[in-house]
Amino acid sequence: MRKISNLVSLLSVSILLLTLNRKTNITQGLLQPFEFLRWQDFHAMITIPLLITVVYTLLFVQITLRQSKIHNKFAYFLTSFAIGLFLYGVSSGNHEVTNYLHHRFCILDETKICQIISFNDDNFSHLVFYISSVILTVTLLLYESSQPERKALSKTQHWIILVNAILIGFGIFINLAFENLGVDPYAFGLLSFVSIILVWQKRKDLLFYPVIYYCALGYGGGTISSILYKLFI
Repeated sequence: MRKISNLVSLLSVSILLLTLNRKTNITQGLLQPFEFLRWQDFHAMITIPLLITVVYTLLFVQITLRQSKIHNKFAYFLTSFAIGLFLYGVSSGNHEVTNYLHHRFCILDETKICQIISFNDDNFSHLVFYISSVILTVTLLLYESSQPERKALSKTQHWIILVNAILIGFGIFINLAFENLGVDPYAFGLLSFVSIILVWQKRKDLLFYPVIYYCALGYGGGTISSILYKLFI
C-alpha cells in the first residue's frame, strides 16, 4: 500500500513540474541547432511525460499484482493501458512542437500553414491527450474495482492520498474555472463520474481502493468545485 501512496505523490510532483514548466519563464531558453524548440517544449514532450509514463506503469503493475491469481481479463486491461500510453505519447509529441511553432511564428498569422499549426496545437493534440488520459485512468479504476488491496490504508497513507488528491483537484479547478475550455470539462466530467460511481459502490470498504479514492476526491472535487464557481461567482 505504501508504494501506491508514494506513486500518487510522484504523480503530483510530475504535474507540479509540468505546471512550473508551462507557467514560468524558467525554461524559455531555445535549443540548438536552429532554435528548434524551447526547453519548455523539450521537457513537456520528453522529460515530464517520461516520468508520468513510468508512474502510470508502476501504478498499473502495483494494482495488477495484488492477487496471486491473474485477472481473467488481464489481456484486455493491458491492451487498453498500452493504447492509452501510445496516445499519450502521440499527444505530447504533436502538441509541444506545434505549440512552439504557433507561439513563435503564428500568433498574428492566419496563413494556411499557421491555421494547420494552430489546429494541431489547440484542438487535435488536446483531444488525443484527453482521450489517452481517460483510457489510462479508467483502466486503472476498473481493474482496481475488481482487485482491492489486501490491507486498508493506514492513517499516514490516507493523509498522503488526501493531500495529493486536494492538489490535483486544485489544479483541475484552476484549469476549468479560469482558462478557455475545449474538451477539458468533458474529460474531467467523465473521469469524475466514473470514479464517484465506483466510490459509491465501494463505500463500505473504500480504504481498500486507494486509486479510486484518490481519483474521486481529485477529479470529482476539482470538477464539481469549478462548476459551482462558474454558477455562483
